[in-house]
Order: sequence, then C-alpha cells, then structure tokens
Amino acid sequence: MNGLLKFGSVCAILILITWGSAFAGDMDVSVRGGYFYYGEPDAGISYSGVVSGVRGAYESSFSGVLFRIRTELMSGNLKYDGSLNSHIVEGASATAAPSQTHSVSYASSLWYSDSTFLMGSSFLKNGFEIRPFIGLGFRYLENPENKEVPFDYERNTTSIYLPVVLEFHKKISEKQAWGFSGEIDLLLHGSTRAKLSDASEKYNDLDFDQALGAGARVAGFYHCRWMGIDLSVKPFVDLWMVKESDSDELKYEGSRILVKSADGSYGDYREPTNITIAGGLELAFYF
Repeated sequence: MNGLLKFGSVCAILILITWGSAFAGDMDVSVRGGYFYYGEPDAGISYSGVVSGVRGAYESSFSGVLFRIRTELMSGNLKYDGSLNSHIVEGASATAAPSQTHSVSYASSLWYSDSTFLMGSSFLKNGFEIRPFIGLGFRYLENPENKEVPFDYERNTTSIYLPVVLEFHKKISEKQAWGFSGEIDLLLHGSTRAKLSDASEKYNDLDFDQALGAGARVAGFYHCRWMGIDLSVKPFVDLWMVKESDSDELKYEGSRILVKSADGSYGDYREPTNITIAGGLELAFYF
C-alpha cells in the first residue's frame, strides 16, 4: 500500500508537468526541505529531523474562477525520543506485571504526501492582487518500522481536510514580485493505524479515528526572472494540531492489555493529542 501511494504521488507530479505543457495555465515544480517535528506532549514522545522532497502545482482559470491542483512528496530520517508505556493485563493489579517504563531513543524514518484541489478568484486592492481559495485536501503520513528495533512498528495517518487559503501578490517590475499566503486547514476526518503486529504477531493492530484537528500554513515568496528562468524562493512554516482520538482495544494472545495514562489510570490505547511542525525553504521553477 505504501509503495502504491508513493508511486501515485510521483505520478501526480508528472501529470501536473504534462498538464502545464499541454494546456494554458501556470505550472511550477519545486524542491523543498527543512525541519520536521512531531510531538505527543502528554505521552512524552517526539519524532524530529530533516525532511526534503518535491512539490508540483498547476493553476488555470475558467469563466473567472481559478482552479489549482497541488501535490507534494516529502521524506526524511528522524530521531525518535520517548518511552515504553507501562501496561498490565486486564484483571491484574497495577503492580502485578507492569512493564518497566524507561526512556528510549532510536533512528526512525518518515514520508508523507499532501494533495489539494482548490477553487478561488482574484481581485486587486491597494496595489495587491488578492487571491482567496477553498477546496479539499488529502494527507498521508507514514513512519515505517525500524526492523533493528525489536519493539518498533509501522504507523500511518490519513487526513481529509478543508483548506481555506488567502494569498497576497505584489508586482515590483516586469521581472520581480513578492507576496505571502496564509492557510487554515480544518480536519474533516482523520485515522491512524498502529501496526503493533510488527513488534509481535501476538499483538493485534490498532485503528483510531480522529475528529478534531486543524492546521495552519504560512509562506512568503520572492519571484524573479533569472537568465530567462522564472523562479521563486519561498520560506514556509506548516503546523498541524490534532486532539486525542477514540480508543481501540489491544490484545496479547487474546488477553486485553491496558496502558497507563498521564493521570495514572489504566485503559485502552488512544492516539494522544499531537502537534506537527515543519518549516524550511522551497525553490520553485515555473513553466
């Protein structure tokens, strides 16, 4: 499945390049990179490191309506910092057979794809071109299993969201422009799968639904024509915040396992409240 999604993301970027060449409209392809951080504050867990990848976008207009498709594929090597959760078999006392909670740190990896379809318009005000958009987005994020770590497992998250975008463009000359954009992403539906069977076939996999969450993106750009090539430099910051999920029941050889929560009580597993931050620089080439 993950190979199919990666292949689909690359194909989407190649299709955008083809569209940009075959149809009237604006097409750009970017290379981007920066720092990525994912944290679960209540659980004391984080993934952090450098990510890089590619992004493609195609924009055209019809009867005064702007249409934009964008897709990106990012990956990187991260560091996991966290701890092993204390847990018990249902019906046992909390002190009967808990695992020892201790800090762990090991190498991890990440890849994610993010695609959106947007509709909007354009108008001029105070020398700025203002461009509002709204649409639908799909995001897939995966942490593959590190097979050298006995207790590690694959984890993937899927999000469907509603993006609301507002852009400001200012032309300086025939060859130069600058601007910035802001975006709010409202989570419509999210789900996470924890493949604990990777750690041991005696465990079952867990599935969590996420209903509450939102993201925000801020980016700037400086556009110029250099040696006959149209390009832009774009610093960016992306943020996602997702509330705690519903619960799912973990079993080990048929026995229900309860995990210790932050308040000291034991219950079924949940995807904790989490925050994701990515920031860096993008270099876009226009066709």
